[in-house]
Amino acid sequence: MERPTAFVVYLLVAMTATAGAGAAQIRRLPPADEAARCPGFVAFRTTLQQIIMRKDSAALLEIVDPNIRVSFGDVQGREGFRAMWLTEPARQGDVWVELGKVLDLGGRCTDANSFVAPYVFSDWPDDLDAFEYAAITGSRVRMRQAPRETAPVIAFLTYALVRAKGLGDRESAWVSVEAPDGRKGFVSRQYVRSPVGWRAFFSRKDGVWRLVTFVAGD
Repeated sequence: MERPTAFVVYLLVAMTATAGAGAAQIRRLPPADEAARCPGFVAFRTTLQQIIMRKDSAALLEIVDPNIRVSFGDVQGREGFRAMWLTEPARQGDVWVELGKVLDLGGRCTDANSFVAPYVFSDWPDDLDAFEYAAITGSRVRMRQAPRETAPVIAFLTYALVRAKGLGDRESAWVSVEAPDGRKGFVSRQYVRSPVGWRAFFSRKDGVWRLVTFVAGD
């Protein structure tokens, strides 16, 4: 068997080191859900998810705290929530969709009486710009060459943190992203989540869980 030359050995070592460095640059944000650590929260969340499925506005308002924070401006409280989400036309969009997504993505039990969702917000690393980056919320999510289902797949992304453009364009079903290795493509919007997107804070007061904050932005 022919022995490899010193140059070939050097080349193989260099290629291995380069590959390892590239892999080390991939940053991920795996899903997390600590609902079971908060007493009574799992049952409460199940009830809330059922309310969302029924689109029961009256029942939703019952779990909204009277002093809920709903914006970074003057509009606050239960009536503010009603005006923003449950009037026609609602100014913020479809609360059943947005709140449902937040609950589905899990979150952190910050103490026995507090739960924050989704995990993309609660676990976001401090050193990444929350307005420049986003999280891929699935395993082996397809990144395509163009914003259409028939476009070639150029990468598979698993809970990766990526640069993202166009998250604010809700009319588009696709988001332009840059993968950790520098490749650029498009990912279906349902798998891309901004840390400054809608998030919910829940608090237990006198044994009753309530939604105390539902905001987006910074």
